[in-house]
Order: sequence, then C-alpha cells, then structure tokens
Amino acid sequence: MNKWVNLILICTIAFFSIYSYQNNTYTTADSKEYIAKARQLGIDNPTPVDLNDKQAVRNISKRPFAYPYFLRLFKLDIITILIAQALLCYLLLKDIYKTTYHKVADKRRFIILFLIFSLLSVNLFIYTGKVMSELLLAVLLWYSFKQIEKQSFFSKALFTILFTLLAFTKPVFFLFPIYFALIVFISKYRKAKWMYIASVIALLFYISHIQTNYSKTGVKEFSSIQSVNLLGYNYKYWEANKTSTEAAELKVDSVIDYTKSMSYPDEVNNWNRHAKEEILNAPMSYGLFHLKGSFRGIVDPGRYDFAQTFSLQQNGDSFLAASSDGKLMQTIKKIGFPLVIILGILLVFNGLRFVLAIDYFRLNYKKLRMQDIYALAALSYVILLSGPLNASRFMMPLAPFLLYYSLLRINKRSL
Repeated sequence: MNKWVNLILICTIAFFSIYSYQNNTYTTADSKEYIAKARQLGIDNPTPVDLNDKQAVRNISKRPFAYPYFLRLFKLDIITILIAQALLCYLLLKDIYKTTYHKVADKRRFIILFLIFSLLSVNLFIYTGKVMSELLLAVLLWYSFKQIEKQSFFSKALFTILFTLLAFTKPVFFLFPIYFALIVFISKYRKAKWMYIASVIALLFYISHIQTNYSKTGVKEFSSIQSVNLLGYNYKYWEANKTSTEAAELKVDSVIDYTKSMSYPDEVNNWNRHAKEEILNAPMSYGLFHLKGSFRGIVDPGRYDFAQTFSLQQNGDSFLAASSDGKLMQTIKKIGFPLVIILGILLVFNGLRFVLAIDYFRLNYKKLRMQDIYALAALSYVILLSGPLNASRFMMPLAPFLLYYSLLRINKRSL
C-alpha cells in the first residue's frame, strides 16, 4: 500500500476509535445488549429465565452469539475491543486496496481515488469505533468473498464457515443461503456445486438454531429482532407514511398494550399477525413504500451516526421518520448548515459509489465470476430485504463490495 494512503488511513481509523472512547460514544442501546449477551455466555450455570418476564425471554434469541463471542475474546475490555476492531478495519481496507490495485491500469489514479473513496465511506470508520457487529459482518462478507475463487478444500471449508457465521452475526442473513442459491441457479453458473453445499450446511445450522430458540422461548424464530422490527419499524413507518408519526405510534402502542397480559409466544404471534395483515391489505402500496425505503438507504449519509458519535443535538425527526411522514425538508432546515453540507456530500458520494458498482455488473454481466455473483447477491439481498429500515448503518457492512466494484469501474474503462 502507498505509504501516504497507509498513514492517512491509520490516522483516520485511530481518530474515530480514540474519539469514540474518550467521549464515551462507543456504545448504543444495541451495544449494551451485545455486552449483556457476552456476559451471559460466560456463565457456566446461568439462572433459568423467568418465562413471565417477556423482555428476558425476548433477549434469549435477540442477539446471536458471533459478536458476543468476539467481545469475550478480549474479556469485554473496551480499549482492547476497539484496538482489535481498528486493526480489523485497517487490514480490511488494506486487502481491498491490494485486491483492486492489481486489476487497474492507471495505478496513480487508483491510489488517489482509493483514498478519496475510502475517506468518504465514513460509516466504516464510525462503526469501527463502536461496540457493534457491523464491522465483523463486513469482515465476514469480504473474506468469504475472497475464498470463492480458490480451489483448495481448505478455502471451500473456510468459505462455508464464514458464510454460515453471517446470520449468527446479523440475523437478517438467516434467509441468505436460500436467496444466494437461487441467484446462483438463475445465473446458470457452472462449477457451482460447492455453493449449493455451503448453502445447505448454513441452512441446517440455522434450522437447528431456530429449534433451540423454540425449546427455550416457545417461538420458532431465528431471532426475536424479527418481530420487533416488523411491528416497530416496517409497520410503524408504513402507518406514518399513510398518516403521521404520532398516529403510527399510537397504533403500535395499542397493539403492545393489547398483548401485555399474553404469554411471550402469543404476544409475538399477535404482533406478527397484526403487522402482516395491515401490510398485506395493500400489497402494491406497501411494496412501493418498501422499495423506496430500500433505495433511500443506499444514499443515506448517516445523520444518526454523526449525531450519536459526535454528541450532536438531533433537531427535528430522524431522516427515516421524517421521510416517512413528509417532514424531510423541515428536518433538513433544523439540523444546521455545516452538517447539511457534510451530509449532502456523503449523500452524493453514496449514490455515485452505488451507481458505479452496479454499472460494473451491467458492463460485465456476461462474464461475471462466482465472486461477483456472491457480492451482487449480498448487495441486493440486504438492500431489498431491509426496506424502510435501510440506512447508513445497514449499508456499512456492504462498503467493501461497493468500494471494490466502484473503484474497478472508475479505474478501468475497458473491462
């Protein structure tokens, strides 16, 4: 790696990590759940969960084990965790640089663009400095991607392990093996046997995990975050889009109040049934709303990430809520001119980076490798499935793919 690029990236990663630690912004509500799960995993004979305590039951499956075990590797010491994540981020960016460098013609141009594109991928640095699973997921996605073209049994086995760990890091990936296998089948790619085997192996582990959760909670779910998101985000923002944030919150609260006296399984079933019935009553309308949210997240500059990391006052609604009930311009006016400029630059960059990456696939659709199909499957899966939840944070683990393919596209005109 170029020495100046190397130095600037090290300083940038160090700045975000040190700043987060010194200003105590390295945790979020999710971080506390990961830490609690990590502590629970360290207890040899944990106290049985009171099944009448629904929040405790919900927490059994909410956060899968991969990131909590990562935290336990460093004995839950925050400084050590942040140093380890900073090192992972540096190695990840260095590997993206090395992988891309050998495939471009104009090396000098690439070095400049790599530095610019990396520095503008701010969410990568922000979440490196947080006790959150996003960086670990980005690492798993990138290094599973790197194993695909290798022919050794070790590489195939390593791919399968990393591929399986995706959902145990972020539950949203528990349907990814089915989606990936379907994409591979549609692509008619030859020599794809191992991809199908890996998908089946991952699915078997996921089904086993669901059964384990069922035995503990009485609900067949990979993670309780599914029902929480369905009611509290998909349904809530859908209602806000039709009426207002206040009206949507009242409807969600009424469902929660109605199910308070129920058992955990009955509560989850009622949450899911209510949200699904409302959404399925207007499938076309919700489908457009879901799709709009999916693609809005692609360009999301990460206002919440900035506000939480730098302790900025969050004037007005979040962009997600504001864009759901028509108050986006009003919110933009409230957050201040300097931050609007920064967020505006990042919004344009995120859109440009995505368009360049997709254009790479467009130009090369007849000669895509299995690596490319895997990356395209991961990108489309997360974007399409996240819907109204999609935001800078959800796009962060995809940053390595977006960096790699956008830089290939802009640095090599004849592909």
